[in-house]
Amino acid sequence: MNKRDWNESLNNIAPELVEEHILEMEKIAANSRKKPTLWLRYIAVAAAVCLVFGTAMLMTIFNSADDPVIPEGDFLTTDFDSNIEYPSDTESGEEKTTNSETESTEETTANSETDSTEETTETPETENNEPYEIKVDDYTLLKNENGCYLTFDDISKYKNNSSSGSMVVGDITFKSIKEFKDTVTKGLLEDWQKSIVADFSSNGVDIQTCDFNNLYEPTMPQGSTVAEVYWKGDAYSYYVKMSDESFGYVRYHTKDIYERKYQQEYVEYFDKDTVTITGLERIDEKEIIHYKTSMASLYNVRYTLTSGDKALTVDKRYYSSDDIPNRVTLYCTDGILYYTVMLHSLKEDPTDEWLLQFGLKRYVENDHEVM
Repeated sequence: MNKRDWNESLNNIAPELVEEHILEMEKIAANSRKKPTLWLRYIAVAAAVCLVFGTAMLMTIFNSADDPVIPEGDFLTTDFDSNIEYPSDTESGEEKTTNSETESTEETTANSETDSTEETTETPETENNEPYEIKVDDYTLLKNENGCYLTFDDISKYKNNSSSGSMVVGDITFKSIKEFKDTVTKGLLEDWQKSIVADFSSNGVDIQTCDFNNLYEPTMPQGSTVAEVYWKGDAYSYYVKMSDESFGYVRYHTKDIYERKYQQEYVEYFDKDTVTITGLERIDEKEIIHYKTSMASLYNVRYTLTSGDKALTVDKRYYSSDDIPNRVTLYCTDGILYYTVMLHSLKEDPTDEWLLQFGLKRYVENDHEVM
């Protein structure tokens, strides 16, 4: 039993048990006083010869004899640990409780501070939106009220020195989200990767990055798997393969990037000089836009899906002669998370139920441990 548990047990013990214990101790003490000794027997025999002398002797013996040892106060003050200071028997029950609670609170606070320090020495495992500052290798990961940043000790070693090594220009590629997080938060980035990171920021100082304490991974239809993870600044994306050899990308965005992307790629898409609208239709809450580009004649089917707090804006693009979209884009948000899904090489026109299975959930590292 640890000290805190012991203190709580002492505070919660029934008063009637304490009183019963004290009465028992007093009874034992009283019996020990009544028990005759061999010396008293000799005095009793002598008293028969000389009553006056015997009486005087008995009074002398009883007055000089030591009283039986009785514990001071009650057993709540017993010192089971020489390093623990218990309240004395002169303190009130209320004071005892207050002191015990204070000691327990101080111990809990100390343990909590120690645990927090141990957690933040390696990776930013603080909870939710707590700030952190993690120094690894020759850079620091920082989260404060202004956002999340990566700061190099000497960025001149990497700035404008990017080299080949990423499958996506300007991105860094990882095999999984775990490799992504471990590589960055444990200082395992290689020099060529640091050169790409250094170019994430145009001013070479404030390299805005994603929150490694709040990473998200995709939820997908059955048979879909994550093949790679791409990282660029404060956004990252997943390359997803489906069981029928179709593929796609699930991209996590900040709210600002998402709104800009939605505005440019959805709202303003047909405002380009290279696009000519040839027809508009509306069927069952779906907007159908026919148009031409320099390459082909196409049409897009646009509509909105909702599921709980999640809203998906669907944009299916078809060649005029096809009934299977050659690309489907989903603009998704629940008011907190913002992400897009882009699907290619589909073998059939996806149903709404299938599309709604795409989403994001918080990345929990234990879910990915190999047993």
